[in-house]
Amino acid sequence: MTGPHDFATWRNFNNRYWPARYLVDKHGNVRQIVEGEGSYAETEKLVRELLVDANTEVNLPEPVEGGEAAGGTKGRNPETYLGTARAEYTK
Repeated sequence: MTGPHDFATWRNFNNRYWPARYLVDKHGNVRQIVEGEGSYAETEKLVRELLVDANTEVNLPEPVEGGEAAGGTKGRNPETYLGTARAEYTK
């Protein structure tokens, strides 16, 4: 019997990274693996494609990532750091 903290999914993907993202399509095929930070625009684009593929009538909001044309992330801190030495987006 497995419990909520046995890391079964983690082990099944042979994951050794944190964070890690695995996107799986409606057929159970792994479509993207991202190990570590980054690739946010690419991940959002693929999530949107997979949602439309699963339901062509889905009503999605405007993209968050992907540059100025897609709503952009200008002025948003892409990562969070503790302390003020690396603070870039403060008001």
